[in-house]
Amino acid sequence: DLGIGISLKFIRSFFCPSWILEEILGRPGGTAVAYAVDAGILYKMGESGFSLGLDLQNISPDDLEYGAFGNSDPLPALFRIGVAYSHVFPGRFTNLNDRTRITLSLDRISDLVGSDYEGWWCAGGEITLNDILAIRAGYFTSKENSLAGMTGGCGLKLGAIQVDVGVGESIYYLDQSYMRFQIGIESLSWVDRIPEPAVAGISSAIIPGAGQFYNGEGVKGLLMGLAAFKLGEMCYGSGDSEFISTTEIMLSTIHLASIADAIHTARSRKQAAQP
Repeated sequence: DLGIGISLKFIRSFFCPSWILEEILGRPGGTAVAYAVDAGILYKMGESGFSLGLDLQNISPDDLEYGAFGNSDPLPALFRIGVAYSHVFPGRFTNLNDRTRITLSLDRISDLVGSDYEGWWCAGGEITLNDILAIRAGYFTSKENSLAGMTGGCGLKLGAIQVDVGVGESIYYLDQSYMRFQIGIESLSWVDRIPEPAVAGISSAIIPGAGQFYNGEGVKGLLMGLAAFKLGEMCYGSGDSEFISTTEIMLSTIHLASIADAIHTARSRKQAAQP
């Protein structure tokens, strides 16, 4: 089996509120935005459990420019190639309702924008329980830069929400640990599933618009999410208490509307699907 994927990304890097830099430096800034493309190919070797893959990440003509500082940073464009082995155990073997998946991988990652084309070898493993909880650990080493360290993380799938936390150490010349937090939203396919009102409501309670994505209404979810994001940004970046109160009311209204709409839509479609 051969799969090809392409994704477009909007990247926003936040340093500090603009009004702080205006008071200190006399000019706005503190936020950088860029657009990028990811592309990859995955080849699965039949029923053997082995797969080969390669991908390009963060391909972009843009740099991250924070305005007030007058400098810019290129996005970390990466090329990855690797091999993986995955095995699925049935639920009765692991005493789980669904199944357990174990994956082992070996990757070579190259930095395409580094002056010396830095590269890493990475090996790791992941265990996924019931297609809900994933726990992983790994080790990386870079011969070119004499760097090595451990990585780890876990992921949790809650309805339309996918939460992932990653930790590592001694990477990018820093003798310290780091943590990465990521949230994703999955859209529901109406051919495969019927939405659950509780899941839709909880999804929108966590992230405004997520329940709409879960219900398959991507455009509505995107508009609600962007509106909530912009209002939150305006509220956090302002030093005016009266303006903050107004934006908080508007943000709460959108949040509650997203929850109510997600539950109503999921309930209506679930009732329509019943015989």
